[in-house]
Amino acid sequence: MVRCRILRVRTTRRGARSESNYTRLSRNVTPLHSTPIDPNRLQHGRTLVWTKNSTLPASTGYCQGSPVGGGVVISSGSVLESYHDGQSSAPFDVLCREKCEASVECSYAHVFSESFEYLNLIHAKPPPPSPPLPPSPPPSPVPPLPPFPPGKPPHSTSGIRIFSPNVNEAPAAVDEANNDFAITCAVEGCGNPLPIFRSSSQLSVISIVTELVENGVYSRSACAYECDRVVSRHGLNREAYTQLLTTSTLVGAQFSYGRLTTLQVGVDERPSTEAGFQALETVDSIKSVTMEECHDYVVIRRLIAMHAVWLMEDSALEPATGTCSLFVAARDRQQLTLWQSFFQHARSVVDIAHFRASVPVDSAFAISRPSSGLDCDPSLQDSSRASAGGLNARTEWRACMWWSEFTHDQQSEYACSPDQVCGPFKPHNSRAI
Repeated sequence: MVRCRILRVRTTRRGARSESNYTRLSRNVTPLHSTPIDPNRLQHGRTLVWTKNSTLPASTGYCQGSPVGGGVVISSGSVLESYHDGQSSAPFDVLCREKCEASVECSYAHVFSESFEYLNLIHAKPPPPSPPLPPSPPPSPVPPLPPFPPGKPPHSTSGIRIFSPNVNEAPAAVDEANNDFAITCAVEGCGNPLPIFRSSSQLSVISIVTELVENGVYSRSACAYECDRVVSRHGLNREAYTQLLTTSTLVGAQFSYGRLTTLQVGVDERPSTEAGFQALETVDSIKSVTMEECHDYVVIRRLIAMHAVWLMEDSALEPATGTCSLFVAARDRQQLTLWQSFFQHARSVVDIAHFRASVPVDSAFAISRPSSGLDCDPSLQDSSRASAGGLNARTEWRACMWWSEFTHDQQSEYACSPDQVCGPFKPHNSRAI
């Protein structure tokens, strides 16, 4: 497509009308021949100009150059026309020049070529985006685990208690909220099966079941929560004692007791749950007792309380006296599992108020198993006095802690020999009575 532009120009504010670049260029460049312009010679982007103000005669034809130069701008009255092949028998440049000569205001005739693709760029749009990929097929479902091979017959026919699961049986979930699986044990005809071990790993449960069956625990043992208790105690080192006295907490276990004696100035009476501590509620307490009196009291209450603390309050007496407090808090998670099962079992076989009122479902257990390696020794109140000032630097007589834990066979902590059962369902002659 050849386009003809009839240019009317005006001077800028800077001053009078000035010559165009073309005018200056045309004085030094030989103009093109005056024959009609071949459209094929007007390649895209080539520009030819004819001017009235040139000193060259009009018959000399068009010259290459810029139609407008410094000091001159194109007027809004300029006309732009287009010519297509075959539109007129007259050459394009002649038509354009004649239009300029016929206009008084025309200064230049500007002929240039443009392709349709170039003119259509203003309407060009980016190609439409590729259509979205089809959705991926859903993942293949995880194939189910292969079924367990047939297990051995239940051990209740030959054992004194009913254990579950058996070898090659899938353990059942006992706590869906925590996704826990368990090994359970039950007294035949007396309540539901209760956990003696629980874990979030099925493999751990299956591994221990295999071990218990191979060691004969399923066939000869009573339920671990039926066993009697053994009471152990230990003292506190200087750091742990200071922590207990000033904050009433046991850091290693993450226990918070609340105020135990009147010597704990500034300690809240209620236990605190700040900094991740577990608040322990006092089950019972007696005041103004010696350490050994507290020990006897804990042994008597070993089937009720899991944990006890004695803290010295009056050192003027010999032996010193203090407060003995009982708590429902186990030394580790396994012991807590047995305590919870014991309380549920006890409620199903006896009608005693303290079993019905105290079921440690949400009881605490120590984060790490407490043990200082120091023995509680009230005799150190006298034997370890320092010469300077008469101060006693030892702490084994100032505080003591007790733990009531289930006894078990040396062979397995999940087994209980019939002669160690504490309760009305003590096995006799390998039969439950």
